[in-house]
Amino acid sequence: MSYRRDKDDTLHWQKWLQNHRDELQACGIPPIVLEDMRHWHYFLEHGYFTPLNSADPIIDVDRMSKSEAERLCLFLEQDDLYPDCSALNRLQFLLKRGIHAGAG
Repeated sequence: MSYRRDKDDTLHWQKWLQNHRDELQACGIPPIVLEDMRHWHYFLEHGYFTPLNSADPIIDVDRMSKSEAERLCLFLEQDDLYPDCSALNRLQFLLKRGIHAGAG
């Protein structure tokens, strides 16, 4: 049963990624983050991604250009797959959007 669920999750990820890869890359998401669903989920949970054997993150929402941060924030706000992820929350905080719109 677990195998079938894993296979279904993988197929769903591949289809989702096929539909959104170009936009994600335009948002500044490095290809290595999109190579593996676990990398993408890690990025969403933490707001950054550091590859194995690397000392520094290759992407960090705190260091994104404003235009890429805005584009990624808008994408994540419109995509119903990841509505409560930490990366989106942090982007909204940095850009003063969503629940952070009135924050000083």
